[in-house]
Amino acid sequence: VPLAARSGSPAVSAAAEEATRKDLVPKGPIVVLEVKDGVEKQLGEFDQLVDAIAAAADGTIIELRGDGPFEVEPIDVGKKSITLRAANSCRPVISLKDDHGGPLEAPLFHTEGELRLEGIAFRRGAGRRPSPTAGRLPDAILSVRSARCEVINCRFATSGFAVGIMAERVDHFQVRNCEFLCLRGAAVDWFCPDGGRLELANCVQMGHVAVFVHPQRRELRDVSVVIRESTFVAANVVRLMASGRRLRNRDPQGGVSWPITLSMSQSVLDASNAVLQVERPRRSRRAPAVERPSGDFRPHDLVRWSGEGNLFLTGEKMIAVRIQGRQLPVPWAPRGLREWERFWGGHERNALASQPGPEARSLRRQALENVTEIMPESFRLPAESPGRGAGPSGRDLGARIEWVGPGAGYEAWKRSTAARR
Repeated sequence: VPLAARSGSPAVSAAAEEATRKDLVPKGPIVVLEVKDGVEKQLGEFDQLVDAIAAAADGTIIELRGDGPFEVEPIDVGKKSITLRAANSCRPVISLKDDHGGPLEAPLFHTEGELRLEGIAFRRGAGRRPSPTAGRLPDAILSVRSARCEVINCRFATSGFAVGIMAERVDHFQVRNCEFLCLRGAAVDWFCPDGGRLELANCVQMGHVAVFVHPQRRELRDVSVVIRESTFVAANVVRLMASGRRLRNRDPQGGVSWPITLSMSQSVLDASNAVLQVERPRRSRRAPAVERPSGDFRPHDLVRWSGEGNLFLTGEKMIAVRIQGRQLPVPWAPRGLREWERFWGGHERNALASQPGPEARSLRRQALENVTEIMPESFRLPAESPGRGAGPSGRDLGARIEWVGPGAGYEAWKRSTAARR
């Protein structure tokens, strides 16, 4: 910012003023770029990410031209719309300081503006344990409250109970080519609004829950979750928060509509507990959860599931129901793939099934010992898996590993035709 001439001193020439301004611009591995008519113009360089964000205007790009790690305090972007991306051939790591001065519950990165992330690894430490206190949200690495969020080739890692992405009021939510290593939390926790759409493609996940879907209100409609070509090693692949009343609607002509449609295709579902877990709130504070039967609700009252070409590594258990953390017996729940297909009225097609192998147990054990050692290659199917070569064009089912994550995966994806679509 140009210095103003002091009162009573000679006027500063334009050239001198510009030279002074350039001398004052911080130099560092973080660059702020402005885009006009498709051309990027550099506005400044910074050593600290928080300073770059403070200097960025709405709609600008912040580019990390180094690997870091960038140790940060909790960052709040506010309502700015920004793109935060890795520079070519860089694999930046942004890490939340263990001794940061913010509130314990603060996410590493919070925004209420439209956000696009590309090619960055985020990590945070163990954080807080979950609380039985009603209404307290889990800690998060990324917290988003805006209409639009796109996350491409990023990595979210924590050994604690934090979730990878906590998204509220996000109606256009796209996650592609990402790694999620949230060992005791959810990869994506989405409070879905009316008409919201979550697309998750070509991702790998290890942890407690892959996708947690919270209806943002009881009278929900036109919500869609589309998951394709991804690999999940989880206790539960999808967790659904369901109210106690039936929400499936039937019009006067007899047609049926569902508040939520969930489409899963060409993915590997390695679930140690259940493919779909339904979480129900307790109806009465006076009555213990065990006194409330679980048989008065079915998941297809709330969600329409459709699947195509998935590989199930789940054993017999497919659906679980719990109330406030206590799992309940569900005699109507399907057991095994064939019952699962009948349960959804034939909308799970061309699926394969296999018993869970030792690879997932070994991967979980390795992640608990050192989560930083888990890489996209860790999620490749073993040679004897029925999913090898069973995908489109003879590819393996699940994620296309060479496109996953920051660094080499990000560079490979940018060179692909898929990135230009």
